[in-house]
Amino acid sequence: MYLGSTVQSNGECGKEVKKRVQAGWNGWRKVSGVLCDRKISARIKGKVYRTVVRPAMLYDLETLSLRKRQESELEVAELKMLRFSLGVTRLDRIRNEYIRGTAHVGRLGDKVRQARLRWFGHVQRREKNLNIFSSATSSSDSCLFLSDTVSKPYSMAGLTTVLHTFFLILADIF
Repeated sequence: MYLGSTVQSNGECGKEVKKRVQAGWNGWRKVSGVLCDRKISARIKGKVYRTVVRPAMLYDLETLSLRKRQESELEVAELKMLRFSLGVTRLDRIRNEYIRGTAHVGRLGDKVRQARLRWFGHVQRREKNLNIFSSATSSSDSCLFLSDTVSKPYSMAGLTTVLHTFFLILADIF
C-alpha cells in the first residue's frame, strides 16, 4: 500500500485505475459550472481542467504499473471530460489532438511518465537507512512489474545506468 492505493494479489491495478477515473469525474463535477460555460474560453477551461481535474486523476499513478488498456481508460475519460467542456460530441468527428490542442492539455500518458520519473528521483534521493515495510505478495508471471513499465520508455533515452540504480534501490525497499 502506498498513498492509499491497493494492488490486487495478481499484480493488477485495474480497481485503482477505476478509482482514479472516478476521482477525475468527481473533480470535473465540482467545476462543471466553469467547464461547461460557453462564455469562458477554451484556454481558461483547459487551465481549470489542468489544475482541478487532472491532479485528481494522476494522484498515485506514478507508483502503478499501468497496462496500455488501463492507460487508454484514463485517456478516454479525459477526452470525454474535455469534449463535454468544449461542447463537442463524437458525432462532430473532431480529432482528439485538436481537442487537446484547443484546451492546451497534453496527453495523460505523458504526464504519468513524467510523474513516474519524478517519483524515481525521490526514491533515488531517499535516506538509505529509512525503514520501509513491504506488504507485497508473490504474483504470477503474467503481471506487469514496475521495472518493465519504467525501463521500456526510458532505455531509449539513455537512462539505462540510472535505471539500474533505480532497480537496486527498489530491491532494497522490497
